[in-house]
Amino acid sequence: MKRKVKRAEKIKTKEMPFWIKVLAVLDYIGAVCFILFGITLLILAPVIGKTGIDKIQNEYISGADYQQLLQNNPDLAKSTLELTMAVLKGLTYIGIVLIILGVIYFFIGRGLWKGKNWARIVESVFSVLGLILSLSSLFSGNFFSIFSILINGLIAWYLLFNKNVLIAFGVK
Repeated sequence: MKRKVKRAEKIKTKEMPFWIKVLAVLDYIGAVCFILFGITLLILAPVIGKTGIDKIQNEYISGADYQQLLQNNPDLAKSTLELTMAVLKGLTYIGIVLIILGVIYFFIGRGLWKGKNWARIVESVFSVLGLILSLSSLFSGNFFSIFSILINGLIAWYLLFNKNVLIAFGVK
């Protein structure tokens, strides 16, 4: 029990490494961006959906054209409206997911700043997942993903194997 208390005291009294603070600030910035983009999508999704529906009604379903459309292909108008509504729902869901990711990244950044080991682990998992996705992108022909591989690899290595980081988070 005394050993755990000493680790907790070290974390409180010891300054977090500089690059941990940088990662925390980047998480805060990412959180703000995710939340703003999510809110923007939630605001713009109905506008985009309304614009699409108005365009469909004005170009395809107006006056005599509507009668001709129904005679030639009665399902076209319905399927086009359904597609527009599906896009609207998709944009709304993406906006909600972005807001949730923003909240998650905010708490990860806060956890890193305060020296919480769970935040180090979650950030490491996200970096390893980013590394895997970047590798798959590289194999599909995107050679610019090399930069993402380097960044995610460095972050994962730093959080998982750097001695100062492990000491600061009370792992060693």
